[in-house]
Amino acid sequence: MKIKKFLASSLKAGIEKMKEEIGPDAVILSTRTTTVNDVELVEIVAGIEEPIFSDEQQPTIGDLVRQSFERERQEQEQLENKGASLSSSSPPSSIETTSHVQINEQSKITEDLSILKKHLASIEQSMKYRHAASFSPRSAAIYMKLMGQGIGENEALRIAGILSAMKSSSSMDSLLQLARKEILNSITFSKPLEKKGKNIITFVGPTGSGKTTTIAKLAVVCKIVFQANILVVSADTIKVGGAEQLQTFTSIAGIPFQTAYSIQDLRQLVKQEQFRDIILIDTVGRSHKNTEHLEELSHINDAVNPNSSLLVLPANYSAATIDSVIQRFTPLGLNGIILSKIDEVDQMGIVIEALKKHQLPLTYFTTGQKVPGDLEPATAEMLSQLILPDSITIDY
Repeated sequence: MKIKKFLASSLKAGIEKMKEEIGPDAVILSTRTTTVNDVELVEIVAGIEEPIFSDEQQPTIGDLVRQSFERERQEQEQLENKGASLSSSSPPSSIETTSHVQINEQSKITEDLSILKKHLASIEQSMKYRHAASFSPRSAAIYMKLMGQGIGENEALRIAGILSAMKSSSSMDSLLQLARKEILNSITFSKPLEKKGKNIITFVGPTGSGKTTTIAKLAVVCKIVFQANILVVSADTIKVGGAEQLQTFTSIAGIPFQTAYSIQDLRQLVKQEQFRDIILIDTVGRSHKNTEHLEELSHINDAVNPNSSLLVLPANYSAATIDSVIQRFTPLGLNGIILSKIDEVDQMGIVIEALKKHQLPLTYFTTGQKVPGDLEPATAEMLSQLILPDSITIDY
């Protein structure tokens, strides 16, 4: 690039001078104001690309095309010559042999990785159940099952220690019965709903816990089994389609349904419907982390003064979340827990510690989405079977 500096009295005069001297294609690189002999001038630095070819040497399009073809021809010849050289200096099967070697090496690496993964899994298993060797084979099998179900290590060790103190002739059934008793020794269960006097029940729980479906199931049970005069009320006007879903369920079963759009509406509605045997109230699902929303649920309970307030708790939560949910909802005046979605859980043991800690009775289990099915009264036998089934095998 050809670069040149210009001085002029103004920017316009400088540009004109620049174009006149180095051409109209010149590009301004920089401008600044300077003083020369007490006179203020504009300094322009400009440049222009110089042609690679002179006018006489400027190639035509035909020249460029011919040059391109010539380069391609030369490159092709070089490749062919290189290929011929490789063929003459190497055995005919060298490429094929190399390919087989590479495949064998890859296969060997894959096999080694598979063996390594198995060893790591075995080490992990041994570490997790490192205390199993301290117990008899039957006690060890139960200990490993408890750990696999999410029961804490200390609790699993305590129970296994009790089992090991039993007579060596004790059957697997007797050991399982004792283990189940120990697991549930401080978990309580409440009676299912009864047609007994006036019964107003509110259902609370986190978003997506299954409250609406659970209420629909219980409503059908109350109507069919108890022949009760029942009313279902939705105070959930926030979830899109929440009230409509519950209304659909109740209309199919021929159960009266009402929607309350405010605390005042709910209070008035319950007062008007005092002649009902059972009133089931669905509340809006709330996050256990939002104190303000939990206070709203507290206002609902204060307004209707329920006989019972039940927490619908998903069993597929983590142990920490289950503990946190129960702790945050307990100030609402809970009377029991409906454990939902147990059909989606692989480790029922994670629920046990939280239930023991908070001492809230279990009332029902939900095992699926069917209405009115997939609902069971909570019993110690069913919960213990979920944690320690009869089909335990001795692999130790």
